[in-house]
Amino acid sequence: MKNQKLSLWFKPILHTPKEFSKEDTAKQVIWALFFGGILSLVLYNIFLFVFTRDKVYLYYFLYLIATLLQSEFSINIRFYFFPMDDIEFVKKSLYFNLFYANVFVTFTMTLFIRYFLNTKLYPKIDLSLKTIICIIPVYYVLQIFNIFTVPQVILFQFVTPYYFLWIGFYALYKKNPQAKFFLLGWSFALLAWLSLFFKFLGLIPEEYVFTYTFETLIMAEVILFAISLAYRIKTLEKKKNDLTKSLLIQQQNESNRLEKIVNIRTQELNNELKQNELLLKELHHRVKNNMQFITSLYALKLNDNNDKHIQEKLYDVERKIHAMSIVHQMLYNQKNLVKIDAKEYFEKVLQNIKDSFEIENITCELDINSFLDTEEAIYCGLIVNELVTNAVKHAFDSKGGIIKISLNSVDNGTLLEVSDNGRGKSANTKANFGEMMVESLATDQLEGNLQVVVDKGTHISLWFKNKIQKSNGEYNDS
Repeated sequence: MKNQKLSLWFKPILHTPKEFSKEDTAKQVIWALFFGGILSLVLYNIFLFVFTRDKVYLYYFLYLIATLLQSEFSINIRFYFFPMDDIEFVKKSLYFNLFYANVFVTFTMTLFIRYFLNTKLYPKIDLSLKTIICIIPVYYVLQIFNIFTVPQVILFQFVTPYYFLWIGFYALYKKNPQAKFFLLGWSFALLAWLSLFFKFLGLIPEEYVFTYTFETLIMAEVILFAISLAYRIKTLEKKKNDLTKSLLIQQQNESNRLEKIVNIRTQELNNELKQNELLLKELHHRVKNNMQFITSLYALKLNDNNDKHIQEKLYDVERKIHAMSIVHQMLYNQKNLVKIDAKEYFEKVLQNIKDSFEIENITCELDINSFLDTEEAIYCGLIVNELVTNAVKHAFDSKGGIIKISLNSVDNGTLLEVSDNGRGKSANTKANFGEMMVESLATDQLEGNLQVVVDKGTHISLWFKNKIQKSNGEYNDS
């Protein structure tokens, strides 16, 4: 049959009670699967939003709610379960579907598109979508006063879906990875709305349309979008892993770059250090040579002078210069240019004294296992040279004796002791130049505490605070 005023086709079909019951049961099952499937996706997407805080899942959740609402008003399932004879209520339901439910679908889809296709990459398109989002709430307020007509609303609902389709093609052209999913899913939605729209207008006879075309296409759309969102999770996870890998590579490259810079700088510093060591060694060598030259001049002077008193003074000066030159000689011959072995140093100083006086009956005992820095070594060397020389010259008779020298770390400082078992010095003897020099070096230069005890010989102790640290052939700053 065909209505003469409307292009509305319908085909009267008669069923037996058994056939009707069977078809009715099938219809209820289809609707249950349809709405149950969408509700499942609703819960799934709100769950994803809660755990990921990605707004795209929130907006798709709202779109599914809008789709459920619009689908219900389109196929009017509520009237199937709750028959309604009130024509006015039916009209209001149709009015609500046209002016509110359908527009809400457009509103939620606009929100979804912005985040799903990331339209911020396309500023003009993004601005147009923002405009639609702002216009629709205003439309809802104005429609309370019935401002808009049916043709205006239908035109808006007809234009915007195709505009969304064009956005999908544009995103595909821009190689947006989500565009292909959107185009396919939105095409299913358009076909669903068009099939329903044409069926209501009677443009497609009922007999040529699959009974559940609308439900099938809508379900295909929401499932496809759900798959695309799952793919989005996989894509985002891949991007995250790629970014993490890229960050690790950048960190490694930066670490390698910094390591290379450090190595270059370290090499430069090592080269500078070696150069400075060579310069310092050369300096000690020159100082040692200069002192030897001065010693040679004194030796020449000694050969020219027959005065024993003057010769003795010159020998004293020569021994002092030699004691200082030994420090520079040792520094020149070793790797460390800061400290020297005190035992080796004092042995060389004593050997020079022995060579000068041809000592036979005097024994020197050393108790030293320490290091001295350059300045300390020179001052201590001069003190030991002076004290031992005085002991050799004045402390012993022909029987000889013993001179003991010790150097130890005591009370965060160094204790130097020089003692002999000779006759000792008389209390009334006036201090000579050598003794005054020892006192000056001990108190002024080393800032130490000097004590002299005369009892069965002479015992001289000097304590001074320094950086020395006793060890077995090793040293470091304390």
